Amino acid sequence: MTQKINKEELLGLAKELSELETRYQYQRIDFAFPDSGPYARTQYTKHMEFLEAGKDCFIRGFIAANRVGKSFLAGYEITCHLTGRYPKWWKGKKFKGPIKAWAAGVNTKQVSAAIQETLFGSYTDPGTGLIPKDCLTGDKGEVQIWAMPGV
Repeated sequence: MTQKINKEELLGLAKELSELETRYQYQRIDFAFPDSGPYARTQYTKHMEFLEAGKDCFIRGFIAANRVGKSFLAGYEITCHLTGRYPKWWKGKKFKGPIKAWAAGVNTKQVSAAIQETLFGSYTDPGTGLIPKDCLTGDKGEVQIWAMPGV
């Protein structure tokens, strides 16, 4: 059974969809590990165990196969710590104030392809990674990302 909607309702739905799409693009972390659905955190038991272990273990390792979300998980955790935006279900370590952190890789390619893109997103559209765009901007809305030149 179909239901007709008027033009105003259709425009309202289009506006909501556009806002949701923008939020997904620039606040990606809010959509990670949801309560339900195909990507629900219950499907990622090892990932959740790793995050929870951070409460008691200073040093941890997540050793797993390729393409299972290791970089994403590390990016997710560091983003929570850097921004202080922990989800309600978080059981791991929580910092009470701002932190300083390093993200390093074996070589420039790894840093660029995995770490930088996971955290900051596209080079041409910073803020599309896990760190929300509003955390990367200055008072005038300009994106501010500092990088240490290669050593």
